[in-house]
Amino acid sequence: MAYLYEVGRGVRQDFAEASRWYRKAADQGDPYGQYGLGRLYAQGLGVPLDYAEAHSLFALAVAGLPPDDADCRRQAIQNRDQAARLVGADRADEE
Repeated sequence: MAYLYEVGRGVRQDFAEASRWYRKAADQGDPYGQYGLGRLYAQGLGVPLDYAEAHSLFALAVAGLPPDDADCRRQAIQNRDQAARLVGADRADEE
C-alpha cells in the first residue's frame, strides 16, 4: 500500500499516507518498510526532511534485507552512506 501511495498507482499520490503505511511496516521490522520510509525522510516527502532518521532507517534495512535481493541492498547501502554524509554536512553547518 505504501508504495502505491508513494507513486500514485491506482490511488491519488499522497506522501503522508505512504509514510504512514511504511511506518507500520518499519515498526514491525520489515526491511522494505524501513527502506521506503528512509527514502521519504531523505527527501522530506510526507515527513520532515531528516537525514539522521533516514540514515538510521537505511541501516536497519541493510541489516534486514535478504542477501538475494542484491539490487535493493546495493541501493540501501548507497542511500545509507549518502545520508551519513549529509548528516555530517548538516552538523558541520551548525558549528
